[in-house]
Amino acid sequence: CGLDFRERIKKRMGNDFNDNVDLFAYDDDEEEDEEDDVPLYHMFASKLIEMVLADQKTPQHRQMAISYLASFVCRAGFLDRQTVCEAVSALFRIAESYMDGLDSTTYIYSPDLKSLGEKHALFYTVCQAAFYIMCFRGKDAMAYYRQQCVLLDEGEIDQNDFAAIDIGTARWRRICF
Repeated sequence: CGLDFRERIKKRMGNDFNDNVDLFAYDDDEEEDEEDDVPLYHMFASKLIEMVLADQKTPQHRQMAISYLASFVCRAGFLDRQTVCEAVSALFRIAESYMDGLDSTTYIYSPDLKSLGEKHALFYTVCQAAFYIMCFRGKDAMAYYRQQCVLLDEGEIDQNDFAAIDIGTARWRRICF
């Protein structure tokens, strides 16, 4: 692909028609040999997840990638349940990391609500995206998650593989309360 996907997102920001065309037109020919068995939609979602998790990116860039990811996962009915769980789990990682970095003074009321909103905008975007995905794909995602819990208990899958799709109630509670 001549123009890197990350650059496309930056340049096309704000134009929904072009954004959606680019979402479905993207294909990284360099990766085809390595991942022949991986569906294009999974590679695309994985690329978005990478962008979402990239700490070195600006918060605005990450927020945009989060929005793309949530929209793609919700609207692409052909996505498998594993990909849905991976997306939500990645969002949880960001939220958990953010919360781990907060100190007790961060929770204090601020008279300037705008600056408070800007300060926590990435966290708010992450939470909104996770809820958005679960509103549309939650039933299937939870069914897949429960199947994977059984496989984990039986020793059929490894803990690291399970962590990539963990959308359990303990993680929801940690973020919500």
